[in-house]
Amino acid sequence: MSQRPDVAANWARLDAARLRIGARKAERFPQISLSGSVGTQGDTDSAALDFADNWTTSLAANIVAPIFNAGRISANIRSARALYDQQAAIYARTVLTAYQESSSAIEDYEEQRQRYLLITAQLDDAELSLDLQKRRFSAGVGSYVSYLDALTTVYRVQSDLSSSARATALARLSVHQALAGNWAPDIEPEKPPMTTQVEQSAPAASDVQEDQQ
Repeated sequence: MSQRPDVAANWARLDAARLRIGARKAERFPQISLSGSVGTQGDTDSAALDFADNWTTSLAANIVAPIFNAGRISANIRSARALYDQQAAIYARTVLTAYQESSSAIEDYEEQRQRYLLITAQLDDAELSLDLQKRRFSAGVGSYVSYLDALTTVYRVQSDLSSSARATALARLSVHQALAGNWAPDIEPEKPPMTTQVEQSAPAASDVQEDQQ
């Protein structure tokens, strides 16, 4: 789920809020910077003393500044912490939503996959029944109507299998969308067959007429 854009974006905001707390806490400490310049003209002892005096004054001001601004700094820290707590709640809610969506998508895919396997088994049974009715009719112990009923059943189960394969593929796509990444299931639905070997060798109409005579 970490690949989901909403989860990743809220995690980045949460981390930024955490860093903001550290930056606000750092304001309680004095900020000291050293800088200097070297001149080629007018370098006198008095100028050096003025530079040292100015640097000392600036250093003292930077050291005592956090003391005078303690109230404002504390308020900024509390504000940063409140923002972090708010962002943490948003992140937790985002993760929970992502988990619910992912779990629902995986459950739906598993349901569709099991249905596909069930219909596949039904198609095997229907084809065996069709083959049996063909053999019975060829042997003169079965009716052509029974054969047609068995053939109709095969067509119906094939149509159901095609619909199930489509539903399974869409369910898997939903899992990819919920997880925002690749996901490999244990079993891949096979392409549903469009015709059967028994159907291609169906009894001819002349055979039916001879049988009826």
